[in-house]
Amino acid sequence: MDWEGFFTSYRKPGFIPGFEIVNKLGSGVFGEVYKARKESIGKFYAIKFLKVTDERVSEAIFKELDSLRFFAQIDHPNLVSIEDKGEVMGIPYIIMGYAGDETLKKRLAQGALPEAEADEMFRQICSGVAALHEKSIIHFDLKPANIFMKGHHARVGDYGLSKLVSESHMTMSIGRGTPYYMAPEMLTRKGDHRSDIYSLGVILYEMLTGRVPFTGDSEWEVLRKHENQKLEIPDIVKPPYRGIIQRCMCKQPEGRFQSVNEILALLEGRPVTASRPPAASPKRGCGPPPLPRKSGECGGFRKRTRVEKRLGGELGRLAEVARRNPRSEEYRAEFAAARAAKVLEPVGQDSVYIDFEEDPDEPSAAPSSEAVPSRPSRPARRRRSFFGWLFRPVTVLISGVMGLLKGILRGLGVFFANFLRYALVIGITLALALLIHAALRGFDGELIFAGW
Repeated sequence: MDWEGFFTSYRKPGFIPGFEIVNKLGSGVFGEVYKARKESIGKFYAIKFLKVTDERVSEAIFKELDSLRFFAQIDHPNLVSIEDKGEVMGIPYIIMGYAGDETLKKRLAQGALPEAEADEMFRQICSGVAALHEKSIIHFDLKPANIFMKGHHARVGDYGLSKLVSESHMTMSIGRGTPYYMAPEMLTRKGDHRSDIYSLGVILYEMLTGRVPFTGDSEWEVLRKHENQKLEIPDIVKPPYRGIIQRCMCKQPEGRFQSVNEILALLEGRPVTASRPPAASPKRGCGPPPLPRKSGECGGFRKRTRVEKRLGGELGRLAEVARRNPRSEEYRAEFAAARAAKVLEPVGQDSVYIDFEEDPDEPSAAPSSEAVPSRPSRPARRRRSFFGWLFRPVTVLISGVMGLLKGILRGLGVFFANFLRYALVIGITLALALLIHAALRGFDGELIFAGW
């Protein structure tokens, strides 16, 4: 990547075909952002030139840029649109819609926002994030610097870019979130769409108070406070914002809002209904949600009941029989009826991982018919015999010796291969020297003899 050539040439006409770079908008760990005008129609755009400091992952970054084809299909008034991508001087760039020179970070630098302005702006931010989640895209780096302002219109940007550059940096402040706005589970890289909801709570806290909830002398100190320290909300934060922040910033993901639409419903005074979280998607830019954990101190999100477990076990066996015997009209009809009743649809985040197992302390439900086979149990773990334990060290020792011998033989092979190569080169050199010596002696034998 020729950054020196970039800084000396980016103002030249035709540097980016069809665009004229007007001025610089900002820079950061993700790259340089410039305001550009499209020459054919005079419309302004923002071009972000990505920084990849590690050349070893540059090839992977260029491959990941193909995922922007999917992001470019998203059209929402509260999202910064992605228009095109390209490469110049070995530097990848992304052309985005121009969302204004100002960010929420610049506005918050002047202090807390009035409640009415914060309410209007926060609803727009939530609408943009909800549109991403509906497409199974998780931002993972929501912060005021990524929220662009044009008057009172807010747009969420930089979605899908954190994954592209995360592997080329070593600090936690970039790539997969910013410590001041990062959910606790991001420490173990097990975040999902509820990690964005946690970041929304931090943003609302800062909009109403003018500061972030947790600070520290290092990134790890801030992250640990997000994980362990109790959240304290000043009295200036009034309902319903106080309750929204408290629930969004719950330490355990199960205690938070399970959908951004629930936050919007609460802000708009509509009844909050438990909505189904976005399903895991194989698209790039987001990973699968983590396995559900036991609820913590915030509560409020009930696990599936034992009745649902038993019903899930019966439906799982019914589905297995229908799969094995597709010609059985009886089982197919029962399975279709259960599907139509939406009993098999996932009820919540936990249902993604339902494997139709029951609790060991619960009696298993009997099959509805003798023709329905029971679910095969997992094979018992084979216990090692006395002789197995006795000969285990011997087998480990033998395998270790064999591995050592293989390594020695491989090293000797490499040595002799190089030795023969070097011997061949030396032999050819000596032969050429002898030929030259013999040729010179034919012309002037005394001179050659004196020289040698």
